[in-house]
Amino acid sequence: MKGRRLQTLVAVALLGSLGIAVAAETVEYSDGVKALEGHLVLPDEGTDLPGVLIVHQWMGITAHEKEVAQRLAHAGYAAFACDIYGKDDRPANRS
Repeated sequence: MKGRRLQTLVAVALLGSLGIAVAAETVEYSDGVKALEGHLVLPDEGTDLPGVLIVHQWMGITAHEKEVAQRLAHAGYAAFACDIYGKDDRPANRS
């Protein structure tokens, strides 16, 4: 299984170098009660795209999650980094 994940990561990295144009935007949404803010990156071309949901680590959406979304979009995926804490609600530290 580890080999398969590595192959997928390598494929995404290589496809990302093909130069597919992408567009990124901040998306505000809610869970019915709490306001949330995610990061959506889409390839400029294509309407029927496979999608990938990115769930952030402890500190919330950071540059890392945004870069992963960017690389996936360059590979032809609709990539959305979701927010599980709430807009402007992030842990103060890693503990």
